[in-house]
Amino acid sequence: MSSRHLKPGGYIEFQELEYWPRCDDDTLSPEKSYPLRDYLGYLAQGMGMFADGSDLHAVRTLPDELRAAGFENVQSIRHKCPLGPWPAEKRLRTCGMYLSAAFLDGLSGVSTKPLLALGWTQAEIEVLLFDVREAIMDPTIHAYFAFHVVYGRKPSLGQASKAVLIPNK
Repeated sequence: MSSRHLKPGGYIEFQELEYWPRCDDDTLSPEKSYPLRDYLGYLAQGMGMFADGSDLHAVRTLPDELRAAGFENVQSIRHKCPLGPWPAEKRLRTCGMYLSAAFLDGLSGVSTKPLLALGWTQAEIEVLLFDVREAIMDPTIHAYFAFHVVYGRKPSLGQASKAVLIPNK
């Protein structure tokens, strides 16, 4: 990705989920079995096997990469995006319903290539996705994902700047 199309002084912004479930109460712990968490680990491994080394968790390093590319005033803001309609607050509940619907709608399409790259059979993938769908719809788990908004400013003309962003890995 290049910043040559961004005028000096212009801003660039990225918005991305961090695909790892979190929880602020005891409904989900590291010791508790959670098929969605397992699935996301497998998905990240499978994506890493692609020729371009795709990183499911690239948003975690994005602020440092922008700074390394010469962007200034890099900011990273994190919001909670619930999975499912469990939050009491209407805005978060709506977000959670949309996120779970998006996950359910895209699950098969996103999963096949990365999991096949790990040597899974189509039947094994379908069994896993059945469990993942149940986990996504489980109202007793109060999981959420971190939604990152990362932005920075390209230096104005005359200021030292690196020409391009670090290419996609």
